[in-house]
Amino acid sequence: MPENHTAYTHRNKPYLIHISNIFTSMEEADNYYTCMENVWEKLKPYAAGADVNFIEIGDTDRLEEFYSEEIRHRLINLKKHYDPENIFRNNLNLKPDTTNYPWED
Repeated sequence: MPENHTAYTHRNKPYLIHISNIFTSMEEADNYYTCMENVWEKLKPYAAGADVNFIEIGDTDRLEEFYSEEIRHRLINLKKHYDPENIFRNNLNLKPDTTNYPWED
């Protein structure tokens, strides 16, 4: 299936890396988080995009990593049509107002 026919942009990538950690007390959290960040910093130069299923709430400054411009445009137009009041906004929020984006309708 062509990449631009779905909202999943990175089907052509050979690997998906998901870094996670498990700790049993909050005292361990900082150490594990630091370790996770160190691993990510080492891998970052080899990264090409990100999977929308592994994001944090409020991670909207990385939209370009999740969706190509063509797909973002299409998803925002769908959002404008089906959710103009932005009711479904607790996920990665593609706002129905496209004034923040570089394209015209």
